[in-house]
Amino acid sequence: MISKRAANYSGAICALCLWLVTQAFQNALAQDATASATQAIREQIDLSMYSRIRGEGFEHSHVMEYSSGLADGIGGRLTGSPNMKRAYSWGLLQLRTMGASNVHLEDWSEFGMDWRQRNTWLRMVSPDTAVFVAQAAPWSASSNGTIRGKAVAADIQQEKDFDLYRGRLTGKVVFLGLVRDVPPLKEPLFLHYSPEQIATGIPQGPIENYFRNRKKNLEDWGRKNEFQRKLAKFLESERVLAVIVPSRDSDRGGGTGILFVDNAAILGAKPWLSENLLPFPVVVTMVENYGRAPVC
Repeated sequence: MISKRAANYSGAICALCLWLVTQAFQNALAQDATASATQAIREQIDLSMYSRIRGEGFEHSHVMEYSSGLADGIGGRLTGSPNMKRAYSWGLLQLRTMGASNVHLEDWSEFGMDWRQRNTWLRMVSPDTAVFVAQAAPWSASSNGTIRGKAVAADIQQEKDFDLYRGRLTGKVVFLGLVRDVPPLKEPLFLHYSPEQIATGIPQGPIENYFRNRKKNLEDWGRKNEFQRKLAKFLESERVLAVIVPSRDSDRGGGTGILFVDNAAILGAKPWLSENLLPFPVVVTMVENYGRAPVC
């Protein structure tokens, strides 16, 4: 496996929030209708402007052009990466083209290491050959060439599991986590709302659940982050060659052939800080490929 990083501080990272309005929500009119009589007298609703805004969204939208510009023209935009800097410049240009004035970037914080992936490949060479679909985890160290080693499985879920693997992982390519079931999809990957659903209001269940469980999710994330930090230090002390993790499931089922390279793939806490840089590469592979590895 080969991954390439650049460990230079990016300094003050600038962020640009670009809000693209594509349509007006019909709920706004319903809310206006329920306003108090006093407010109705005081506020003159400019229905002509409402109509013009809706017309721009429905008849002159550039949303697909913007999406293509970001996704196809620039690509992934990890914080601190060269692509993110390209996206800043692209966003400024789009806003100026629209006629916006005083368009500029603002610093939001010191960040950490600059990083980008140049190339990542993962192959099984025994007992048979196979190509694994894989990507470097964000801020992974470079392998500095090809790494070849024996694959071993390690299911480490809590600190007490460290003793089970102590002294067994040195010089190994560690497949971190057990192979999980990959059930067939029972629901479509994407939902398409009908005009009737949009007219009556898009279901709010997922959004409500997110905010209802937000406090618990943050607490769980904090505990997981602390454990990940200790796990990374343990693997470093074991002097592993590399770590392979399976891509997480989508919210509609396992597998699906999608490779998720996000926070679930990061090993350790705040890997973008130089003091947290691990000495071994971390690679994410599709769960279907992960299950093929002949681990011991």
